[in-house]
Amino acid sequence: MDWERIWTFFFFLSLGVFTALAVIVTIGGFFDIRSLFKDLSKAREQQRRASD
Repeated sequence: MDWERIWTFFFFLSLGVFTALAVIVTIGGFFDIRSLFKDLSKAREQQRRASD
C-alpha cells in the first residue's frame, strides 16, 4: 500500500467522522433549543398567572 492511498483513506475517514459529529451536534442543539423555548413558555405562563 502506498502513501497516497493511506492518506486518502485517512482523509475520507476524518471527513466521515466530522460529518457524523456535525449531524449529531446539530440534532442535539435542535432539541436543546426546543426545550429552551418550552421552558420560556412555561415561565411566561406562570408569570401571567402570578400577576392575575
